[in-house]
Amino acid sequence: MTPGQHVRHAAGLPMISPGGVPTPHPCLLHSNATSSAGKRWHKQWAIGITLVLAGMSLAGLAISWAQNPPANGEVRPGKILKEVWEALYLEGVKSGHLHHVYQEVSIRGQPFIQATSTMELRVRRFGQPVTFVNTLANYETPQGLVASVTVHLQIGRDQHIIRRGTVIGEELVMQVQIGQQPPRQVRIPWKAEALGLYAEERFLSQQKWEPGTRRQYCKFVPELDRFVQLQVTAEDYDTGPFTAGRKWLRLRARYEKIPGVELPDALIWLDETGEPVRLETHQPGLGKMLCLRTGKEEALAPGPVETVDIALRQMIRVARPIAQPLQARKITYRLTLKSGQFAEGVFPQDDRQRLRQRQPAMLELEVSRGNEPGQGDTDRTEPPAEYLRSNPVVNSEDKLVQQLARRAVAGATEPWEKAQRIRRWVYENVRDKTYVEAFASADEVARTLAGDCTEHAVLAAAMCRAVGVPSRLAMGFLYDPHHRAFVPHMWLEVWIRGRWYGLDPTLNQEHITATHIKLAHHSWNDVQPTRPLLVFQPLLSHLQIEVVSVE
Repeated sequence: MTPGQHVRHAAGLPMISPGGVPTPHPCLLHSNATSSAGKRWHKQWAIGITLVLAGMSLAGLAISWAQNPPANGEVRPGKILKEVWEALYLEGVKSGHLHHVYQEVSIRGQPFIQATSTMELRVRRFGQPVTFVNTLANYETPQGLVASVTVHLQIGRDQHIIRRGTVIGEELVMQVQIGQQPPRQVRIPWKAEALGLYAEERFLSQQKWEPGTRRQYCKFVPELDRFVQLQVTAEDYDTGPFTAGRKWLRLRARYEKIPGVELPDALIWLDETGEPVRLETHQPGLGKMLCLRTGKEEALAPGPVETVDIALRQMIRVARPIAQPLQARKITYRLTLKSGQFAEGVFPQDDRQRLRQRQPAMLELEVSRGNEPGQGDTDRTEPPAEYLRSNPVVNSEDKLVQQLARRAVAGATEPWEKAQRIRRWVYENVRDKTYVEAFASADEVARTLAGDCTEHAVLAAAMCRAVGVPSRLAMGFLYDPHHRAFVPHMWLEVWIRGRWYGLDPTLNQEHITATHIKLAHHSWNDVQPTRPLLVFQPLLSHLQIEVVSVE
């Protein structure tokens, strides 16, 4: 049981969680455990030489893999070193399981460890049951160095993101495939000290821990495409009902701070043998998550039909309801954070949204109802070219997307009229208004014509780009009068005569309302498909919205 495997799986995002090795290494692990300087230096030097030699051997093999990837027949399975089952609980409700397998394999005559971690999570969104199955896997050397990485993320009922990468020298060379799209290559700078899944498991279970021990290690976070340090501190022994009277050691795992991203702490308990048997963490937007190491039968046992409704948990309720929200011309909001500070760049100002006051944990925003281009607008400023580019999410080059775009505009020539016809077409033709899709790409939505606000916005943005109308996706919060709360929402903005104008195909609104509070906007070019959505993460558990005035 490791913090990274649960934190990342739970967020619904693909994250590999490399760990540490049993013996401290100067680049991989720092410890305040007492030992003589001479012994510590000798141990670090010896392990350093071992890793260098292993790395030299690995580099040659990696180049061979990149030029000629090993076929299934070249991977000879060996002994299963460890198999772990865990029951997963969300807010105290049985909601899924995790399964980890660590197995010796031989690839072209060289020894490796194949580590696979799979999570199944069952939740509801506005009452509709949703199941996500995500897998992290890697080949690593017996010393813990990563040779290859695979991430399998489910983003819809029938669509997945599959990332397969090989470490070659100082780069991770990945093939990324989204659904039925052709794979594309991505190169990511790599650090040798980022370790594998099995090494992280051993980091906890094969080292001596006692209160006050502090160690840290490096791991690669795929959806951020960056490396992070994680510090683990042994706090104290616990005895209580959940330990059945036994004495378990409590560890706290804490990630380094990353601007604009919240990676929550995790509490891990080791039993008397040193095995991690319990993990607790709080996932933004999901709630309290508990993972218990158990047997296969208990881990796979079905939970209740009424699982946690994550849509209700992500609502931000307001004390003062907004009467007639569609008629409001201007609304002033006070946004406050119960914990932390607002990141730079969130809740941007534009023609519709104005910042009246800013403090580290408080913003006062004035948001106006959107309008349409005026007849006197003559600004012909060219938009940045990025808003006409096709990408794996807003893939306007897809043949079906282009076909639907031409059908929707039906001969219109003015950009604003094109955008409005596309908005109307998407609203009327995406008939399966379902919350089961997580974040499907435009080509997938064109095929299924199903989804919620993200699918409506992504398809409409791609169709606009396909007919020459620059577009971008806007993310934020929308007032839901039924629940008297703000909910996460997505719409699109189009560039007309030198300005951005918003429209909402989910609600068939030709102008967005004063109850659309924009958190961020993005072209979705040159990023991990789910990366821009992380802007919500630090806010879901801490944001409060107060309606100050309505005009």
